[in-house]
Amino acid sequence: MGEEDIFVWILRALRFPKDIDGLERYLDFDRRTIEWALEVLERRGYIRPSKCETTCSVCPIRDSCSFRKSKMWEITRKGMEYLSSRK
Repeated sequence: MGEEDIFVWILRALRFPKDIDGLERYLDFDRRTIEWALEVLERRGYIRPSKCETTCSVCPIRDSCSFRKSKMWEITRKGMEYLSSRK
């Protein structure tokens, strides 16, 4: 599997925001590979850290929230365009 294939798999997985642990479970890739790919994809503008729009004190899922525990990632419009060109 080439690096572009890895990028496509990660971008597909990030259609719904995930953290590194979630990507590791979902894709069954080595953690170092995921960290490297996330760095490259962020630098290219294909992904960005995901931000929560809710104030923690009023959030109904604050006790189990992944945003508070680790950095979450999401795909950008540029990433979606790249993904659609790779079909």
